[in-house]
Amino acid sequence: MSHWPDTDIGQAAGADDTEDKLKAVTRTLIEKYSCPGAVASAHRNNQPLQSALMMRYHQRALLLNPVLTKPINISIPFHIDSASSIPERSTVRDNMGALSGEERKIIVQNSLKTTEFEILNCSEAEFEDVAECFSGLVVKTELKVKKSDSEQPIHLSFFVKRYSPNGGFREDLFKTTRLFYKETHLYNRFLNKLDEFIGGSKIFAKCYLAKADELVVLEDLGSRGFTKQRPPLDLEHVEAVLGCMAKFHAASVAYEECHGRLDTLLPDVLFEPLFLTDPAHPAFHHLCVGINATEGILETYFSHYEASICEKALALMRSIPGKLHPSTSSRNVLVHSNVNANSVMFAHDIDGRVEDVRMVDFKYARYCPPAFDVMLFIYTSTSHAIREIDMESLLIYYYNRFAHELTKASIDIKSVMTWADFKASISEELPTVLALAAFYSHFHWIPADRLRTILVSRREYEAFIKEDRSQLVLKIMTTDDHFRKHVIQATTDLLEYVKNN
Repeated sequence: MSHWPDTDIGQAAGADDTEDKLKAVTRTLIEKYSCPGAVASAHRNNQPLQSALMMRYHQRALLLNPVLTKPINISIPFHIDSASSIPERSTVRDNMGALSGEERKIIVQNSLKTTEFEILNCSEAEFEDVAECFSGLVVKTELKVKKSDSEQPIHLSFFVKRYSPNGGFREDLFKTTRLFYKETHLYNRFLNKLDEFIGGSKIFAKCYLAKADELVVLEDLGSRGFTKQRPPLDLEHVEAVLGCMAKFHAASVAYEECHGRLDTLLPDVLFEPLFLTDPAHPAFHHLCVGINATEGILETYFSHYEASICEKALALMRSIPGKLHPSTSSRNVLVHSNVNANSVMFAHDIDGRVEDVRMVDFKYARYCPPAFDVMLFIYTSTSHAIREIDMESLLIYYYNRFAHELTKASIDIKSVMTWADFKASISEELPTVLALAAFYSHFHWIPADRLRTILVSRREYEAFIKEDRSQLVLKIMTTDDHFRKHVIQATTDLLEYVKNN
């Protein structure tokens, strides 16, 4: 959303004549600030771009200056390349609502378990969490509902993710990776059926509607007091997440005991969406750009390492696509595959202690050993100090919780995975995990304001994902200590592994 400083409005509105004042306000806003909503609206409605901009700025000027009530025609000399200026994500206003009337009825029906209700009011606001906005339109929808057997209205809140095609690289990327397909089918065909296998525990947000390739509607955890924690996570939050993961992995095992292997049941869902070797696939460039950025980091910050060590580290990153498959030597389960501080939410008691935790965002789910999930989470969400001091105790904690959850399902942990099996699996998954942690460090630790700038700009998004992000990453490393510290640590972990193995 653009900001409109009062000083600019005041300076522009200095003329005596009302019409001159409005012209001055409008001209100043056009000259100094962009209006992506107008550009998107013009593009969708085949409307002249200048007319759309004039309408938006005129409305804004009237809003800020109520005395200016006279519509006018003015000519502002400016040029905008409409093709390159169209924002990648449309606002809720431009989309005329994230949900249709029928979709609202369905989610209320699924929430209240009745068809006897009336929707009195609906409000929608674009979701502010920048980490949620890679996929398209993300909004919070609030509904005021009255059940037929009650006079008191009920307020319901939902988290809505809708695929929002706007053309260009991002649409091509999400179509070909089929991330919305994966997540919607996982909810409909697996996640929504797990209640009987997790003993009433809740480990992810309830899903009220999932439409393939298009839409996911979840409970709004934020309205229930759940929040995200900035990484690195402390020991209490790490253990809470590991406990949640243990429940999820155990539920996967219990489900398979009843219905068969998930890779056989869901072969069209458990595909690799992101790390691919086909140069014609848009996701192929995603890995290449990350490797190039890591190479720039190595040249700038790690000249003290032998060139052969650096090259082996880069080779390990290049091998990622060949490693993200079910193991032939360890038990596989459905893994979230992207558990980090941005994909878990916590509820706390009055003293600030963790009371509950939920996982969100299943679009990268894979069929792999539990160790992959556990280690990737630890290496992308914790401090180096916690890994150095508490790694063994964290692994023991996870394994014991996993065993406990399996016992509740009448499954002996030893028939699934002994402690020796688990440790062997960790050794097997570690090199891939470290390569991924170095790759993901460019995303997970980037300052939120800088990430938002990338996401809302079609050009910056395409460059960051497809072309080159080396200079951007290096630039942020010079200005943000938090980012630099964790990117360097992730890269160091990878180099030290290569050096010692």
